Amino acid sequence: MDLPANPAATERLWSLIQRPYEPSEMIEAVLGIERTDVKQLIGATLATSPAAEHLLDTTPRLLRKLVNTTTTRPERVVGSIRGPVLWSETLSARASSNQNPDVFVCATPGRDFDVEENRVLVAALRVVRDAGRAVDSVAASLYDDSELRRARRNAQLAGRLLSDGNLRDVGKGKGAKRTNTLDSRSLARARNGSRATRYRPALDVLEMVDDPVDDRHVVKLSDRRTLTQHAVLMAVHDAMASRGIKMPPYRAWRGFLFAGHLRYHHPRARRDRSRLHGIELHNTLIDVPESLLGDSRKGALDELAVRADGRPHALVMTLDDVPAAVELALAGRHR
Repeated sequence: MDLPANPAATERLWSLIQRPYEPSEMIEAVLGIERTDVKQLIGATLATSPAAEHLLDTTPRLLRKLVNTTTTRPERVVGSIRGPVLWSETLSARASSNQNPDVFVCATPGRDFDVEENRVLVAALRVVRDAGRAVDSVAASLYDDSELRRARRNAQLAGRLLSDGNLRDVGKGKGAKRTNTLDSRSLARARNGSRATRYRPALDVLEMVDDPVDDRHVVKLSDRRTLTQHAVLMAVHDAMASRGIKMPPYRAWRGFLFAGHLRYHHPRARRDRSRLHGIELHNTLIDVPESLLGDSRKGALDELAVRADGRPHALVMTLDDVPAAVELALAGRHR
C-alpha cells in the first residue's frame, strides 16, 4: 500500500472548515476525540498559547496604568466634609445616628476602573484561568505533560492577576454586564478604540476562544490512519472540484464532517465503531484499509464490503485509486 500519512492534507482540511465553529464538535468530527477530552485539550491549548502567555507577561505593566474614569460615590463621614454634601442622604444618615450633626454624606470623587477596556482584560484573564483549570484530567498520552504543567501555572498566574484590587469590581458595577458575558458590541468598541494597542493582548486571547486550535495541534493529535484518511478525503475533494462541482466549507454535525454530499465519519467519533465510518460520497463508502500494516487488497476489500452493509464501496490503497472511486460514487448518486 502506498498511501501517505501526510500532515499537509490535515492542515489543508483544517483550513477548509466553516468558521466560526463549535470547537468540541468540530474536533470530535475531524479527530475522533471524545468531547470531554476535547474541552480539556482546548483548555491546554488556550492556556499555553502565545497569546495567553503574552497577556500574562504584559498585564502587570498594564495594571500600573489601567484606563479609568473619575466618578463620585456617596461616602459617610463624621466631623469633616470631603465633597459636595448629599443632603437627602445626610438627613437619612443622621436619623439613624441619633441626629448627630457631625454626620455628613458627601459625593466623594474617585477613580472607577469599571470601563469596557478593563472588562475585556478581565474576560481574557478569566479565559486563561479557566482554560488552565480544565486540564486536570487530560491524559499525558493525548498531550505533552510539560504543556499541561505550564497550563496549570498560567492558570494560577491569571488568577493572581485577577485578584488585583483595581480589577476586583470590574464588570460588577451598577448596570454593568458581567465580564464573562462580554457582548460583541463592547468588544468591537474596545478593539476600535484609542486604547486598543494597550489592550491588544487581551483582545487576542478573546479572539482565540472561537478558533482555539490551529493546524499544528490538529496534526499533533492525529494518528497515522487519521492522517491517511485526511489525505484521501482531500484527494476526493479535489477530484470533485476538478469536475466543476463547487465544494462548500466543511461543517460538523452529530460526530461527522461534511461538505455537500461528501462526508467523513471518523471511526472513533462518538466512541461507536458500529456506526458507518470512512469517507462517504453520495451513497458510496470510500476508505483506506482498517490496518495500514500490509493487509492484502482482498482482505481489506472484504472488510470494507462488510462495513458498507450493501452500499457501493471503493477501497483506496494508493491515491491513484481515488478518481475511480469518485466516478463510482457519481455514477451511482441517483440510485
